[in-house]
Amino acid sequence: MGWQDDNAEIANLVAGADGTRKSRCPRCSDTRRNKADRPLSITRNGTEVLWYCHHCGWKGGYDEAKRNGNSVGIS
Repeated sequence: MGWQDDNAEIANLVAGADGTRKSRCPRCSDTRRNKADRPLSITRNGTEVLWYCHHCGWKGGYDEAKRNGNSVGIS
C-alpha cells in the first residue's frame, strides 16, 4: 500500500480538533487478542496529521493544506 491508501484508511479516524488521540488500528486491531486496545496514536496539529501504531508500527502522515484534491505524504 502507498501513502494514498494509508491516508484513506486514517481519514475517518481524524477529528477536527488539534491534539493527540488514541484509536483502534485498522491494520492490526482485528487480529489482536485484546480487540478493545487502542494502540494507534493520531496527532493533528493545524493541517498536519501524523499517526503511529504502537503495536504493528504502521505510521504515516499528511498535510491537508497541500492536498489540492489529493493527499500529500509526509516522510
